[in-house]
Amino acid sequence: MQHLAKVVVLSLCIMCGCSGKVTPRVNPAPIEVSGTVTIAGKPVNDVVINFQPTGPGSLPALLTVKDGKFQGHANPGRYTYFVTPGQSKEAFKSVPEKYRAGAMDRQFSVAPENAIDFKLD
Repeated sequence: MQHLAKVVVLSLCIMCGCSGKVTPRVNPAPIEVSGTVTIAGKPVNDVVINFQPTGPGSLPALLTVKDGKFQGHANPGRYTYFVTPGQSKEAFKSVPEKYRAGAMDRQFSVAPENAIDFKLD
């Protein structure tokens, strides 16, 4: 009877993937991203655009905006975005409240050779 119990437990472990082997999750390598940030058609200056992951493989990214432009690295994937203050707190005051937190209705993809333009209107 004990032998039968051992066989059942071993069978369950094999079926459930209890082999002890762990497969690591590998995120894709970061890629170059660039884009613009404008309010009412005018370039935003001295803020930080935050990429907040909404899908697998994505990692958070923070990119400084100067003269309406940003450039840096982010993992390919799905994101929402929000804006936080840069060096000057004055520039951040012009950012509408709804862009100060991420929102699922503002998703975008980071992909190779994909310019990203954020219009904060």
